[in-house]
Amino acid sequence: MSCRPSRTGSPEAAATAPEPMAPVISGDGVMMAALRERDGWLEIRLVAEHLVTTEAVLHGGFTAARLADALGSPAAPLEVSSGAVRLPLRPFEIATVQLSWV
Repeated sequence: MSCRPSRTGSPEAAATAPEPMAPVISGDGVMMAALRERDGWLEIRLVAEHLVTTEAVLHGGFTAARLADALGSPAAPLEVSSGAVRLPLRPFEIATVQLSWV
């Protein structure tokens, strides 16, 4: 599964582009509920299985991230710093994040 489209669309560019790292998810009580590719973005659904506010941290060398609604429509950009995103989550909140390496 390719997590990002080629920048130029050519097979040669796709063959020479570095492969993205698999995202690593951390955070107290944060669980990944779903993972799939959508329109060239890697989509991750997170669940905060915690009684108090927590923070999900996604690492993976990606260059862009955004929140999406429950149907996968883009909702809001997220700040990416050093290939990581920090996302505060309320108790038992479900969040959908889309990541890109382009």
